Amino acid sequence: AHGMDSQLKQRHHPHHQCYVFLILFLFRLGNALVVTTFLFPDEWWQFGEAAYATSFPATGSYLTWDWRAGIRSFVFPLPLILLLKLGNQIQRIIRGVDYDGSVPVPDFLARHGSKIVMALWMALTDLYTVKFSRRLFGPSSEFYTVHGEIDSASITY
Repeated sequence: AHGMDSQLKQRHHPHHQCYVFLILFLFRLGNALVVTTFLFPDEWWQFGEAAYATSFPATGSYLTWDWRAGIRSFVFPLPLILLLKLGNQIQRIIRGVDYDGSVPVPDFLARHGSKIVMALWMALTDLYTVKFSRRLFGPSSEFYTVHGEIDSASITY
């Protein structure tokens, strides 16, 4: 079995992990954009609302008591905050210097930015689960781990 593991390692393309990540990300992104239900809607709302309120305080976004009390950390929504701020800068460039900021980010980004960020988080989690499985059980486990990650009804919900 050890000889087979070393043969499988040698056959992998140098960018194999990038391909695996890309497949996982595209799957997660497609899933996020197609599925319209939520398993934990309150948590999703607070994630997006906190990022939006932080990025655009003048819009009147609401932060719940746990955000205002400092119980929650902004580490988790930070990628969405950065994406929204980038979208705002792009919007300013597109609309010109006279832009009043009434529409802080492009509509698509406002509606789907959190889904894009969550797809990225999930794909990274999937990739490191695959890497962990590969380390524990060898290269032959990679295929089954990827399928276990994307075929699970509870994960894709």
